[in-house]
Amino acid sequence: MIHLFSSTRFRTDTLASVIDEKIQPILQTISALQNTVQEIEKSLKDTHEKIITLENYSHLDNLIVVGLPSADYVESASVGTEKMETENSEFTEKVIVELANTILHVPLTEKDISVAHWLDK
Repeated sequence: MIHLFSSTRFRTDTLASVIDEKIQPILQTISALQNTVQEIEKSLKDTHEKIITLENYSHLDNLIVVGLPSADYVESASVGTEKMETENSEFTEKVIVELANTILHVPLTEKDISVAHWLDK
């Protein structure tokens, strides 16, 4: 009976040793992957914060003009006899320059404007 017990114990120890030997590399891989995920999550968070900062910074020089009746400026912003469409960036720039110079008395040229467009209502 003692012989049977020690043989079973030897098999159990051997089996546990084999299982442990096979599981250790898997546990190490899992640990390494968890570290990689944490690093990627931190990098993603940092990148997201940088994007928010850049978006906020890019809006620092934005100017939104509300209530500007485009029909009043169509003729003054037209080129020759051909009138531009109000969605056209060039037209929008001309309207803003006209508004700044004639109504606000602020010296402004089209070169002072980096981007101009109409916003949807």
